[in-house]
Amino acid sequence: MRISLLIVSVLVHSVAPGPLQAQAQQDSPVVMRWDELQSIISVVDPVTGTAREVYRVQRDYGRDLKVAPSGRLAALLEGTSGIDEGLRWIRLPRNRLVVITAEGRVVAEFEEDVREYVWCCGGDLIAAITGSYREGGVGFTTDRVLLLNPETKSITELDTPEYLYGVRWAAFDSSLYFMGPPLPGQSKVLRYHVPSGTVSGTPYRDIRFSPSGRYYLHSDSDGDGDWHLYERESNREISLPNRSLGGVVGWAFPHGNQDGLLLHRHLPSGGMHYTVFDVSRRTTVNQFDGHLVRGSSASHGALVVQRPDSTVLVIPRPER
Repeated sequence: MRISLLIVSVLVHSVAPGPLQAQAQQDSPVVMRWDELQSIISVVDPVTGTAREVYRVQRDYGRDLKVAPSGRLAALLEGTSGIDEGLRWIRLPRNRLVVITAEGRVVAEFEEDVREYVWCCGGDLIAAITGSYREGGVGFTTDRVLLLNPETKSITELDTPEYLYGVRWAAFDSSLYFMGPPLPGQSKVLRYHVPSGTVSGTPYRDIRFSPSGRYYLHSDSDGDGDWHLYERESNREISLPNRSLGGVVGWAFPHGNQDGLLLHRHLPSGGMHYTVFDVSRRTTVNQFDGHLVRGSSASHGALVVQRPDSTVLVIPRPER
């Protein structure tokens, strides 16, 4: 397995790139960042560290920036604020999904009230859950599950049960996984097999699958409680890494073949120390200090980290 690190400096150095730098430029991921205060999306050059504004939000707010695994497209939820009078809503908050290129050109605008979405299906397609805003619970009442094609602007409604939330794409079995009301004798995790269009129940406790699908994570309280690690096929719980390495953040890389857990612990200086732990090999494969850059997203599941010296560390997914 090979893990490569791209060191991104905020200052541009006038040094001719060597062979490794040239390869990094050629293979570097597309990195985008959402600035909530300025309501803009910028593309960050993974070599020079410079940011270039490419898109400005057209509604009251934006959230959930996600770059497609291919790096060709990115999506963002734009919302219109609601109007309420005390205990009564006059107008509910409403979202739309906007898809742009890495240059900021709008490819598609889906006015459906999208609440959650994920890039899926081995290409630049999007699975989206639509529904009306609702206070409490998961924050909305599910209406439909849609498959969106930004290139053709087509919308296909999927035949799924009601009240689904928490969509995830699983490349390992070409399926979409949801949380929702359990089927008889099954758990609250449901599987929609995209090629066949069939829905089935599962015994799984959660949808936080590792990239290979060999494992999954489950938290007792939506990520704030104790974490548990399971083998997916056997549904058998296995031990987490030693707590001295830190607490669980999630899977380090959402795509690829390495089932690397991302762990973190606080440093005396006030920063964070991160560890990538390969679950299959039961060994640490990477460590770094800093903070995950808020509002950032990168193709190929790369990690974007701001280090203590203000440089940015872009860690592409490892290759085996």
